[in-house]
Amino acid sequence: MKTIESMDVEAVLSEIARTHHDFLRRHVERVGEIVADMTTFGDAGDEVRLEIRQLSEGLRLCVESRLAAEEEVLFPMLRWLTRQTHVSKCQAGMIRSRVMMAERDLARIRGVVVKLGERAEEILSPAGPCELCHELLRVTAALLEDLREHARKESDVVFPWAIAREDALAH
Repeated sequence: MKTIESMDVEAVLSEIARTHHDFLRRHVERVGEIVADMTTFGDAGDEVRLEIRQLSEGLRLCVESRLAAEEEVLFPMLRWLTRQTHVSKCQAGMIRSRVMMAERDLARIRGVVVKLGERAEEILSPAGPCELCHELLRVTAALLEDLREHARKESDVVFPWAIAREDALAH
């Protein structure tokens, strides 16, 4: 496990936002476009395509919410933590709590992407209506790979540092 120092936090957070957050936004948008094309002529009576549409919308909302929470709340808190020399008793635990929420949300997003891929496989051509399912599978595979790397950087590098620093400053 790679360790991180306070002065490296900004660089890692910037890299996560610049690479992984941008990637997520672009690819979730692409998922929406593919799914819109798949369901253009309606999905009435087609439970799988209906579920794919619902999963796509849920994915978009989860990703928007998680990235906003990281960029507007968690990352600023982590930057704040680099400048602190003490954490008061009333503040102790807030970093750990936000980290747990971030890890839970990323796991939820990965689960939605996996489910989306599974549903696309169910209607994959030649049994399915078109080649869009193949494209959806390619995009979901890329999303999963990036989400694993995103989570690794946060859960194995940044978050352990933040929790340890918060604990040390609270005592």
